[in-house]
Amino acid sequence: MAKKKSKKKATKAKAKGKAAPKLGPGEPSKVPNQKLISIGKLHPDPENVQDHGPESVEAIAASLAEYGQQKPIVLDGRLELIAGHGNVLAAQGLGWSKMWAVVSDLEGARRLGYAIADNQTSKHATWNENLKVNVAKIAEAGGDLTALGFSPSALEALRADDEDGGASDPTTPDGGSEGGGNDPVRFQFGEYAGLVEAHVYEEFRQNYEDAKDEGHVLLSDIVGLLLAATTGSPAS
Repeated sequence: MAKKKSKKKATKAKAKGKAAPKLGPGEPSKVPNQKLISIGKLHPDPENVQDHGPESVEAIAASLAEYGQQKPIVLDGRLELIAGHGNVLAAQGLGWSKMWAVVSDLEGARRLGYAIADNQTSKHATWNENLKVNVAKIAEAGGDLTALGFSPSALEALRADDEDGGASDPTTPDGGSEGGGNDPVRFQFGEYAGLVEAHVYEEFRQNYEDAKDEGHVLLSDIVGLLLAATTGSPAS
């Protein structure tokens, strides 16, 4: 019997000592542990770089109420938030007591860097033509469009047909936007029309105004710049 136990122990020791598979560049060295944690135990990050006003929290709450929590918040070992402050505020407003979270081992400057990157990296993405198509599909299925996070005027612009006509003045987007800089708005510039995030359109609009005041505006250049940053295409 003693030999059998010794053999089992040796087998377990061998299994434990098995080398982990090698990971390529950029692959995760460790998969964070996901846990269901009481919201009351969480601590906000005093160095958090973004504030969430009522409009932001309400938009997140609408999404959580409609779709549930589909991605975890990120905590450090002290249960201090690294990413997901807005989600926690929204969940509290909904009366939730627990949330799924991953506990990260990031520390120091890397922890601070991830918190910034988590907010900033998504802002480099742009909407494409599928946005309007998918919003229409959600509406047809009876889905709650307010859970998508867009302002009412942006949703109206997304659902408007191209033949409804756009703004004749290239400095004014069709439909406008009440929301933040990520709301898509429709623009029409001569024969061209498309979708563009409001903050991008505003930047081009200001550049157009400045160039016009200085007397050297090339309409073709303005159109080219807009199309480079949007899903613009010749209007039908």
